[in-house]
Amino acid sequence: FLPDVPHARADAQAVRTWLQASRGVPPHRIELLTDASKEQIEAALGRGQAQVRGAGTLWVYWAGHGAAAPDGGGRLLLGVDTMADPEVFSTRALSVDGLEASLGEVPHAVLWLDTCYAGTGRDGQSLLPGTRFAVPTYAKQSPGGVLRWTAAKPGQLSTAHPSGHGAFTWASLRAQQGGAVGAV
Repeated sequence: FLPDVPHARADAQAVRTWLQASRGVPPHRIELLTDASKEQIEAALGRGQAQVRGAGTLWVYWAGHGAAAPDGGGRLLLGVDTMADPEVFSTRALSVDGLEASLGEVPHAVLWLDTCYAGTGRDGQSLLPGTRFAVPTYAKQSPGGVLRWTAAKPGQLSTAHPSGHGAFTWASLRAQQGGAVGAV
């Protein structure tokens, strides 16, 4: 119910290609979700966790909207079924803290988030007009074996890159492939 995130599909496909080509992840072990609901995302995360319980690394990549919860500032990931309605906004979103806690149950996890929590799209337009989003500025450690890569800290926006990708995804993939990355 929110505006599309420019380049999110291209970003997800690029990360899938990178996981296969550079990390050797077999195609049948990668689940690519686009236009997924909260329940579909949670189900896919559960399947991924079940596959790596004993060994391996679970890669969770997100290119999409994020926001701070209007009622407390917790970081949220906004699936396709999140509505621009203050009454249900937080209930249809995924909590980053909850996601990190569940990922702490696998041996190794990478949480790669090309999003920001300012409550705006890459075009700068508000996702929930009339609401000010404020993510607490304190840093919080990720649990156990979770490595967190994030595009933006509180107060920053996640933007597009001229390459047709999100700037953070583009820079992350370039760095993973050994390319030098300057300021983006």
